[in-house]
Amino acid sequence: IDAIAAGAAADAEAVHAAIDQQLRSAQLTSMVLLGAGGFIGVLVAWLTSRSIMRPLRDITASFERVAQGDADLTRRVEVRSRDELGHVASLFNRFAEQVQKLVSDVSASAQGIASAAGEVAACSEQIATRVHQQEGEAARVSTAVEEMASSIVEVARKSSEAAGSASVAGQSAGEGGQVVEQTIAGIHAIAAIVSESAT
Repeated sequence: IDAIAAGAAADAEAVHAAIDQQLRSAQLTSMVLLGAGGFIGVLVAWLTSRSIMRPLRDITASFERVAQGDADLTRRVEVRSRDELGHVASLFNRFAEQVQKLVSDVSASAQGIASAAGEVAACSEQIATRVHQQEGEAARVSTAVEEMASSIVEVARKSSEAAGSASVAGQSAGEGGQVVEQTIAGIHAIAAIVSESAT
């Protein structure tokens, strides 16, 4: 019995040692698998995070450039996938294209307005020059009218003087005519006397 008990104890110890060995082996395998699983999980999480965060950073940086006004509207965000991030990148690219077209149209309009403003300024300058010339012409005409008015007044004065002189001359001519008539009458009287004396 002692031998059987000793054999059973030895068998139990052997089984116990085998079980311990298998437990240690299972623990070691579990730890290795757990470590490998953790490493793979971290690696997958890092790759996933990188594949999501990099496009998000690119899109965010592009929006920040646009918001700060330093955007190069010819640059586009690279579309790397067909998921939601790729869709957002495509929408940003379309937005940037529309803004670029709008800025280009506004720039062209501004150049047109600047050109028109230059033409208006040139026309205004020409009008100002013409107005200045017309002011000079009006001043000359005004001076000429004043001179003509002065000349008319002088002519009227001279005409009045001439009329007075003509009136005096008319009276003198009338008086001279009477003297001539008297002289002629005297000559006729003398002629009659001479004629009578001759007979």
